[in-house]
Amino acid sequence: MTYKEARQYLLSEAKKRGLEAEILASESRELTLESFESKLVQITQATQGGIGVRVVIGGKTGYASSEERTPKALDWVLNEAKENAELQSKTGGFIPAGQALGNKDLIGEGLSAPVEEKAAKAIELEKQLRQDERTKQVPMT
Repeated sequence: MTYKEARQYLLSEAKKRGLEAEILASESRELTLESFESKLVQITQATQGGIGVRVVIGGKTGYASSEERTPKALDWVLNEAKENAELQSKTGGFIPAGQALGNKDLIGEGLSAPVEEKAAKAIELEKQLRQDERTKQVPMT
């Protein structure tokens, strides 16, 4: 299930249960390419993220989150947030009216190329750095 689908699932389930809910999901990706002597020697790719929910029940606020996006995990998140709210003191918590924040991709178009193209750029960069290093090494006389 995508993060968008998970958010929709949680909002729908919260509504069915009569809960006020606020959902926040985040995902980050990291790609590292290492080149040595004009050859790609290492590729490391990692993705991490999670989804969290805040519910308010009678002025009591509860939170829960998960890295999993299965219906079973999301049901647990909603139940856990509800139970956490019920354990709190009444603080006058509320969920303000708002709007979807949307999807913010902070990578930018310049970095959204296929991995093969990024690997070629890493090798090209390494070659250029080696060339620059050679031109800086002037023999001392």
